[in-house]
Amino acid sequence: MADITTLTNLRGPAARIVEVSAVDVPPTDPPFVEMTGPDQGRRITFGLRRGLPGVNAVENDEAVATYVGTPGTDTRTALDNRYTGLGALTPAADGTRWVAFGDSLTSRLGNGAPYQGWVDRTGFLSMQQVSALYNAGIVGNNAADMLARIETDVLAFEPSFVSVWVGTNDVTQERSFADYKADVAEIVAILKRAGAAVALFTIPPRADTSKAATITTWNAWLREFARVNACHLVDTYAILVDPATGQFRAGFDSGDGIHIAEAGHQAIATFVQSRLLPRLVLSDTLRPLTNNDPHNLVLNGLLLTNEDGSPSVPDHWLYAGASGGITETLVNDTDFQGGKAWQISVANPTGFRQFLQNVIPDTWVVGDRLLFTCKVKCTAAAGVSTFKGFRLDANFFGAADPNRRVTENMHTPGTIGIVAEEFTVPEGTTGPVQIACMIDVDSNASATFRIGELAVYNLTALGLA
Repeated sequence: MADITTLTNLRGPAARIVEVSAVDVPPTDPPFVEMTGPDQGRRITFGLRRGLPGVNAVENDEAVATYVGTPGTDTRTALDNRYTGLGALTPAADGTRWVAFGDSLTSRLGNGAPYQGWVDRTGFLSMQQVSALYNAGIVGNNAADMLARIETDVLAFEPSFVSVWVGTNDVTQERSFADYKADVAEIVAILKRAGAAVALFTIPPRADTSKAATITTWNAWLREFARVNACHLVDTYAILVDPATGQFRAGFDSGDGIHIAEAGHQAIATFVQSRLLPRLVLSDTLRPLTNNDPHNLVLNGLLLTNEDGSPSVPDHWLYAGASGGITETLVNDTDFQGGKAWQISVANPTGFRQFLQNVIPDTWVVGDRLLFTCKVKCTAAAGVSTFKGFRLDANFFGAADPNRRVTENMHTPGTIGIVAEEFTVPEGTTGPVQIACMIDVDSNASATFRIGELAVYNLTALGLA
């Protein structure tokens, strides 16, 4: 049952609650509230929902209002102001406009496995329904550094949602608690004034327990600040800490005592995807729903045609690389659109293996924005090191720097998701443009991957760039 008294937050000179239909209501039966403004009365429906549940999050009550009156009235304006103040998301046409704001723990660099930190893993696990519009993590940043660049690195992208993870470097650099609090408070205030919802992340543990008391004190303040200021809170400390030692849980330390290993990033992404994403405005990436999608620049993207009868080579696709220790075949899998996937199993391989196709000629020019995407499932992996696994490449032959990574180093068993990345066709590209899946694992390792729903879309030609 949700306590409707939280709706008193909506009182104001231009909006007054005059009647409440119930004191306690189930989430499935939101109350009705009559509100009056200087020009007219309107009936408002409030759906009450709680903050992130569980031991790893602050339990924030918030009133989420849907106004059914006329936009632009004084009543609507007053309500909108309070709606934003409660941390509600501003829907964007293409879903949540998420900027990931932080230090090396957020950045694609310095976080264990490039391109596979918690930010990218969250997009993958959510099937790209929520993926970061921009990763604004910079190695070594403290709260003052982040505040100094908030205009160019965050507000310039007009986000509707910003994750803020900062504090590790403030603790390491022994900044004062007062300065840290002031900087974080100003960051949140700026983001809220811009209409963005905010999720604060707590400071993770570390191997050096001499900082444990500081981290505990600062995290207690972050939790209370999030509650009072209606911010979402992801308690990364609780996710990562071993309560018995105050250090990282086994397998979560990257080895330097401060940064997070791959397993830790996976744990954070899993939590964010399952607990925070249901509260966001979801979108969907372009992906092939039919095998003859006229906008897909690769042929047989769902792997449904195989006229030569080969059990492992669908039409229009090619293999390259080593074959020792590698078994590949087309399999039935209902997790993939069309029901087919390319399966590759490796055990003590002699090298890497590629599965690739050149995009249809004359469907792009230099400067076009292309989206590369596919769905990937890892069903098993053992002995695969941090910088090995599945990789998806976008290759622009003729360019000075022809190779782009969509994703790499994927090898977490039991996961399935969509990888997607946009690239501008670089100067000098003469072609072909190529989408290439690569499996590259250690010579003493084993793994099984399934891949499907492969596509390249010209966003410029589609008017979506």
